Amino acid sequence: MISRKVLNKWRYYRSFEEVRLSPSKAWEISVLLIFPNVYSVGISNLGFQTVYRILNEMKGVSCDLLYLPDDEDIKDCESGFELPSFYLERTPLEFDMILFSISFENDLLNIFKLLRYMGIPLISEDRDESFPVLGAGGIVPSSNPEPFAPFFDFFVLGDAEGVMEKIIDVFLSSDSKRDFIENLAPFDFVYVPAFYSVRREGLFYIPFPSKKGTSYPLLRNLNKDFINKGNISCIVSPFSVFGKADIVEVSRGCPKRCFFCLSSFVYRPVRFVKNSVIEDMVSKSPYKKIGFLGTSVSEHRGLVSIIKAFSGEKVFTFSSIRIDAHETFIEAIKDSGSKSITFGIEAPSFSLRKKIGKLIPDNLIFERLSYVSAFFDTVKLYFMIGLPGERDEDIEAFEDFLKNVSGVMKANLTLSISPFVPKPFTPFEREGFCGLSTIKRRLKRLKVIVSKFKRVRITYDLPKWAKLQALISRGDRRVGLYLAGYTKDLKQEIFLSPIPSAEALPWRIIDTHFP
Repeated sequence: MISRKVLNKWRYYRSFEEVRLSPSKAWEISVLLIFPNVYSVGISNLGFQTVYRILNEMKGVSCDLLYLPDDEDIKDCESGFELPSFYLERTPLEFDMILFSISFENDLLNIFKLLRYMGIPLISEDRDESFPVLGAGGIVPSSNPEPFAPFFDFFVLGDAEGVMEKIIDVFLSSDSKRDFIENLAPFDFVYVPAFYSVRREGLFYIPFPSKKGTSYPLLRNLNKDFINKGNISCIVSPFSVFGKADIVEVSRGCPKRCFFCLSSFVYRPVRFVKNSVIEDMVSKSPYKKIGFLGTSVSEHRGLVSIIKAFSGEKVFTFSSIRIDAHETFIEAIKDSGSKSITFGIEAPSFSLRKKIGKLIPDNLIFERLSYVSAFFDTVKLYFMIGLPGERDEDIEAFEDFLKNVSGVMKANLTLSISPFVPKPFTPFEREGFCGLSTIKRRLKRLKVIVSKFKRVRITYDLPKWAKLQALISRGDRRVGLYLAGYTKDLKQEIFLSPIPSAEALPWRIIDTHFP
């Protein structure tokens, strides 16, 4: 029996949505696309919406959505009630294919929950032909799929554009689920864990191809036509982090390549959407508010002119921009009517910023904060603690930083603090996680420092979730099996400690070469 609580919640959310593209009610293949987090997080993810659009634009394909139920509705699922899909209100087992869009490492735990709620065995080897085929994609498995490998039939690596069409064609031409999996072997952007055996090399278990004709190493798909098409949301919801606004993707990758940033190294080379494409999307949008999305939004040379062209007509918002963005860029944001602005600072001292590849001098930071405080009501700054090379003295540097800021700023200030997590393919991929006790101690000291300043507040990620993220980020298949409860013992320090340069890495199955 379908959960009435979840069904009513989906209908409630749907009543506020404005949908440009709905799932077809007639199909050759039905796909359930899942974002393994709650609705407000999933609907804000443009990559998730892009896959939904690509699939529903294909002839003969109907793609529906599913999210993790809210905490208040989860008990219904835990009691055995079935999950309904978001639009068509069908149970997951009625679909031919189930795809997960994975943007956060810690959502692996939510994947386990969803599979259990759907009545699907967690381990791929335990699922026969009666179950839908399970695939996954997104930035997390595109950097290291190994912790997720025991649970999925295949992974799509890199951009979704130009790939999903090939996956669907193979499915439609295959006689069975087993046949479909076998026919994926020639694709170098698809990782099928069953085609690889793992063996221990030093500290980690490393995958090696065991099926003839399987690509090795694998490549990430690169959508070269992104600059000519861009992306815009096809579902608008007031529950999105952007609010009732169109989300427009303007860039992928970042030329700055700070040493800690996964996006800068997975989404290479840097691609900027053409001005004319963005202008067309903005001009055709029926919404007053436009959210610009990209790893390096402020590096887009044409955005200033676009923002100015729609001044008074549109309000533009950004998830975050670089504080060394040109003043004309910040002026354009201010003139559009935005009341808040967010910068990534990462560390309070230049000496530590230099160590992480963010070469922004103190005087520029204070000059810009002074400038923006005259125009914006709220300023948010992102920082990390537990960075490589960080000492207790670097935490004390926050006091001098805030003294300088409070002397030049009139706006309300929020410090958003995240513990550093080493990521695959970045220059810091072999660095260690700082450790819970150190993170907690430095966070405690930082809260005391912040309490001395008026109009400054602090938000932070819980250290225990950062530790879990680090474990999954650099894990091999043992990590996934441990978190799923299939093994009881795991030497977590193997994955959390600094990795010697001679050690082979679990994610080496993916090519490190970038065009």
